[in-house]
Amino acid sequence: MINQCVTCNYQWQTTKAEIKCPNCKSDLVVSTEGVTTSKVSEQIIDKIKRELDSGDIRTYLENCKKNYDQYVEAATTLFKDYYDMAFQKIDQWYDLFTTKALKLEKLGKIEKEKEVLKSAIKDNIDTPYIYERLAYIYRKEGNIKDAYNVCKKWFDTGYWKIPNMATTSLAILNLMEKLEKDLQTS
Repeated sequence: MINQCVTCNYQWQTTKAEIKCPNCKSDLVVSTEGVTTSKVSEQIIDKIKRELDSGDIRTYLENCKKNYDQYVEAATTLFKDYYDMAFQKIDQWYDLFTTKALKLEKLGKIEKEKEVLKSAIKDNIDTPYIYERLAYIYRKEGNIKDAYNVCKKWFDTGYWKIPNMATTSLAILNLMEKLEKDLQTS
């Protein structure tokens, strides 16, 4: 199985999917290749389908973290197109958007960073960092509605279902729930 870090682009080969990059310790790791469906994964696939059908995003994401290897194995079958697409675009995503956004953040050029992040979302660049960072900026500016909409848009993509992105997807879900409460009280 090949693992690739979305944050630093480091690739390594192992016999199982990994949740942390050994190079930069990021949890934005995509794993694919050579995964076969076993009896266990068929049971997990059924469980995942039930969780997703129920609409309980939090339970699904928490189970991705708790049962990482099993969920990755099942998800590479269930969400094969998303895994394939992620590997096809991973270098492009990192180089075009994430690297630019990170540099602009370090330089304190928040308006330009927002433009890059919005462009990434418009171009369907589906790495959770892009959404999380833009929502954070909007929230910090007091633009609660746009921050909420960015979080919601992440969950409109299919990429949040990839177990490798569960930690950041949970962070986005937590932020979205806080923003929803803020919107209800304003």
